[in-house]
Amino acid sequence: MDDLAGYIPDFGFELNDLHRFSDDQIKGTVTIRVMMMLYKYIFEPELRHRLPDIFSLFKTLMEKETGLQYLEAVVRYLASVLDEDELSFKQIKEIAEQAISKNTGEYIMTLAEKLRNEGKLEGLVEGEKRGEKRGQKMGRL
Repeated sequence: MDDLAGYIPDFGFELNDLHRFSDDQIKGTVTIRVMMMLYKYIFEPELRHRLPDIFSLFKTLMEKETGLQYLEAVVRYLASVLDEDELSFKQIKEIAEQAISKNTGEYIMTLAEKLRNEGKLEGLVEGEKRGEKRGQKMGRL
């Protein structure tokens, strides 16, 4: 193990409570500010009211080639963390249309359909695996 000691990373880390900072105190690039604001409000009831401000930061990003990629990452994050009854794709679309543009809202709905299809596919694959395992068990009996 001593031979590998030089290859083991030794990192420090900082944990900051973003609730201690006002929204104006959160600085950095647009992408960093978007993610920090999302982390700050993701489990808060006021997220729905803060999303227009967060999405409005995307206006400058959407002018860049990577804007849609960042938006997709944010929507995927929201979809993976929140339940549909907390914040639906339709609500996200409406907020994006108001804060950014109508085209952005349409893109979000296309992405929502893509995510639903990916989820269905994952469900089918998982179901097939379970079916195979049950079949193998039945074959052993």
